[in-house]
Order: sequence, then structure tokens, then C-alpha cells
Amino acid sequence: KPYAIFSSPFDRVLFLDPDVMALRDPTYLFDTNAFKTYGALFWPDFPTTSPRNPIWKIANISYHYEREFESGIIAINKQHPGILRALSLSVHICAHASYYFSYIYGDKDAFRWAFKMSKTPYFLNPNYLSSLGLL
Repeated sequence: KPYAIFSSPFDRVLFLDPDVMALRDPTYLFDTNAFKTYGALFWPDFPTTSPRNPIWKIANISYHYEREFESGIIAINKQHPGILRALSLSVHICAHASYYFSYIYGDKDAFRWAFKMSKTPYFLNPNYLSSLGLL
């Protein structure tokens, strides 16, 4: 996912997992104040990273409570300040998965930690994505 977004020829990228079924045209996200302000929209997942996880020390970040990211839907503006730096760091994290993924949970956490480590602001939606069940 990080490489797909990073290498996309588009400045504004709306990434949707194949199992995401939008109930309305999701491109409205590009017009939201959060997207215009931050250039990166994420949604929370249920897990949190334990304060005892070594990633906090590795990343040189003080622990603070925050939900992990759900990476099934991501909106990114690559022209926004700092975004390309964070995306390139997320690609680096995934390229070195044998090290980082011992402490974090896959590409969804690669985004989260890359944005944190690069000090790039992002918007974490306060609402969880909804599930309709099995089709």
C-alpha cells in the first residue's frame, strides 16, 4: 500500500482496499476541511500500541494513547507539505519489514509510524469505519 500510493502518478490519492464498499462517492473526502488542512486522512482501527512496545523508543517518540490506523481507506495529497517525506519513510519501513514488523502490525502501522517519525501532521477520523457483515 505505501509503495502504491507513493508511486501513483496522481497528486491526490484515494486508496480503497478491494473489500471496501463505499456507500457514496468517496471523492468528497478531497473537499473536506481535514483533507485541505492536513493532506492525509486516516481512520482508526481497534488495537492500540502498548506503552511497553519497543517501537516508541526506536522511533524516539514519547508514548501517548492513540488508536492504530485502519488502512482500508486512505486519502492522501502528495503535494501537501511533508507528505512525500512520510510516504517515503512508510515505503522504507515496509522494505525493512523483517525488522519493523517485529514491533508494528504491517503496512497499516507503517503509515502511522512514518507520519509520527517524520513529524508530519495527519487527520485521524474520530469515527470508525463501519462493517456491513458478509456478502
